[in-house]
Amino acid sequence: MSYKEFEDASYTELRKNLLKSKGSDGQREFLSLLRSSNEFPDWIRDRVEIEQGENLTILEEPLTESEFKEPPKSTEVWIFDTWKSISPADASRVTFWGFMTLRHIEEGKIESFYLAANGGALTGGLETIDSALKQNADKEI
Repeated sequence: MSYKEFEDASYTELRKNLLKSKGSDGQREFLSLLRSSNEFPDWIRDRVEIEQGENLTILEEPLTESEFKEPPKSTEVWIFDTWKSISPADASRVTFWGFMTLRHIEEGKIESFYLAANGGALTGGLETIDSALKQNADKEI
């Protein structure tokens, strides 16, 4: 079974462009848009093509940032039960998980800024983004 996912070449190109130069205008634009779950998906869709396929079921309930960083056991069980049929070929592709993450943002199940959060009780996504966007913070981006 083939699922919808990011097209590899355009996704790779976006990642290469973002990583090309620390503190670049492109990185700053990306981080600024990552703050907004309303704008971020459109920005991604304008730059990355989507391979057609079946849409996989996504989370039913929104996650808090803490739950995203450390999902409760019930969420882990739901994810395993719901997604256990994903083939290893699909499950091993970053393009698949990148698109699944985008769908969760678009459907309001996670906020885009969660992607910048550190694990555990460390800083949240918004704090991390704001810190990186401070003037002369190129080494943090």
